[in-house]
Parts: sequence; C-alpha cells; structure tokens
Amino acid sequence: MDDIHAHHDHLTKERITSDVKKYGWHIGWLTNSNYVPDYAMTIGLYKSFGHPEIIIFGLKPEVMHHILNDLGNKIRDGENFKPYRDYKDLIDKYSVRFVEVAKDYYGDYLGYCNWFNEKNIEYPCLQLVWPDINGHFPWEEEFNESWYRMQPLLNRDPGFKFLEKPNWCVYTTQSVVDGKAVLRVYHNLDGEWQFHHEEFPTASDGRLVPIKSLVDKDTTLNDLIHLEKGKYAERRSEHGPWAVFIDEEE
Repeated sequence: MDDIHAHHDHLTKERITSDVKKYGWHIGWLTNSNYVPDYAMTIGLYKSFGHPEIIIFGLKPEVMHHILNDLGNKIRDGENFKPYRDYKDLIDKYSVRFVEVAKDYYGDYLGYCNWFNEKNIEYPCLQLVWPDINGHFPWEEEFNESWYRMQPLLNRDPGFKFLEKPNWCVYTTQSVVDGKAVLRVYHNLDGEWQFHHEEFPTASDGRLVPIKSLVDKDTTLNDLIHLEKGKYAERRSEHGPWAVFIDEEE
C-alpha cells in the first residue's frame, strides 16, 4: 500500500469509528466500477445493536445511502429485519426482501465491515434485494433480464461468483477445453470475456463455452470477479497470483 492509499485508509477507518460512536453505524460504498454495480453497506449495526449488517446493490449511491440510514434509524428504534420476508415502504411502493449473505462473499464485498468487526466473519449480514418494476425478484423467471447483473445475490452458490448467468457463453480455446490451465483472462470493453492458456491463441482454436464450466474446473477464476472492462489478468501457473493490466488494444 503506497502512502496515498495508506493515508486514505487511515482517514476512512477514523471516520468509520467516529460515525459508529456518534450514530451507531457508518455507510460505506463502492462506486465508479465499469463492471461491478455500485453498492453500499452499513458498518456498525452488529456491534451497536446486535443486528446484522446490511448491503444493497445497483441503485444510485444517494438512494442506497438514504435507504440504509432509514433502516439504521428503524433498527435503533427496535425494529429487527428478518430474511425471506416481504417488507413494504422501504423503497417507494415496492416490497423488498432480505437474504442472508454467505460467508464466502465477505472477502469480496465487505472490506471495511470485516475490518471493523476485527476480521471475525461470524458477524451476520443481510442483503436487501429489490424487485424489478413489475415486482419480480432476481430469483424469479419473470425478472427483467436486463437488470440481472445489477444486484448479485450473495446467498447463492459461492462456487460461482461471476455476475453473469452460469450459462453465459465466453471465449476460450481448445487447449483449455482439453484441460490446460487458464493463464490469461481478458474482459473486453463490450463486456465479453476471454479465458486462454496461450498468449497468442489462433482463431481456429477458439471455442465458446458456458462460463460456469470453466469456473467448475478452476474455482480460482472467481478471484477475478471484480476485473473491470478493458483490463486483463495474467498468471504464470495455475495456482499463481494474478497480475492485472490495462488492455491497450481495447
């Protein structure tokens, strides 16, 4: 961590500690990714009130901030939100539901929340899930397909963490299909993914496969779920660390 990031990290932790002491919680968020949807989370609800932390995806930052502060006020006043129930009047006229966040996702999305809870991931967290304009939730067949990536469901199978649907087809090569390790992953500006073993694969060697079929063979590909469009990642061996670069050809 360089000096600038270390200073920002220090100020952020001071702000979190101060807000929790003053209000009972802090709102943290991640925005400005060209791939991962904006999201926001509470930090401090569990320590202050014994209530699960709450995370929400895919709405405007100021809207998520307002919703989470409203929830914090209700929790401070004694309300206790439970998973898998309908709650009305939290987002306009729509019902929302909470789902329990699987512990395997804590490291992917709950950074400062983990720090505040002293890296003890036994603290509970709920995800607030909102419906489309017709009232359908992401796990329902009728849900608006174009909104699918706006809120990843953090209660789903942690063996496959990408935002895409499991049957989403991606580019790879015959050598990967035959069992060679994926050493290079490209996330194109148009949103397409490429998973290759060779540095310079030939067009004749190209194949289209469901993305989950690759992740099932190598779950370390889940380490790249935050790889932004226009970037690529490389590693020297199947279990080596990934290095991320800007794709100058994009």
